Amino acid sequence: MQDDRQQVNAGEESPPPEEQESAQAEERRELADKQAIEELLSSKMASRRSSTFPFGVLLVDIDGFDEINRKYGSKVGDEVLKRVGDVLQDTCRIEDTIARYVDDSFLIILPDTNAAGSIIVGEKLIENVRSIEWRGTPVGGAITVSIGATCMTQGTSLALPELMAIVEEQLQQAKEGGRDRMVMNTKQIARLIEIIGEGWG
Repeated sequence: MQDDRQQVNAGEESPPPEEQESAQAEERRELADKQAIEELLSSKMASRRSSTFPFGVLLVDIDGFDEINRKYGSKVGDEVLKRVGDVLQDTCRIEDTIARYVDDSFLIILPDTNAAGSIIVGEKLIENVRSIEWRGTPVGGAITVSIGATCMTQGTSLALPELMAIVEEQLQQAKEGGRDRMVMNTKQIARLIEIIGEGWG
């Protein structure tokens, strides 16, 4: 993924789109399941090693998915889930963990990623899902996602249910705010703005 979390050689020539798509398909792996990602999250939060932190947690939910299922049927709904899942994998790094979580939602763990990096990734995910072309399907217009997010730093003491309550609350705010957007834990946003302000001072 070409974002601020990794260096990209701007001088390199990009391969043709068809070659990029083929390479991405080969790199895709099975999505983790709910139990596996919850166990990974619990292990990371219990870790006392500084190298474990920070890491971002994103809860991604497909907007209006129930309506898609009702209007077009479960076969189209399954195709939407697959295509969105593929885009999440293509956008994230190989070391990120992505899981089908509950119904039409996905849970993503971003290791070595602070709040600013998590925002960059979340906005890129939203943009890339919105850009999916649905030719050959009855889906009209763009499919969008909403994201609730937080970032775990060393010394944060949270149990898994508390962590999930945070990202679920942020996701609900994103839905209520109009969908097709990301909401990060407000305290972290405030601190991020404060840090940026200190850098300008």
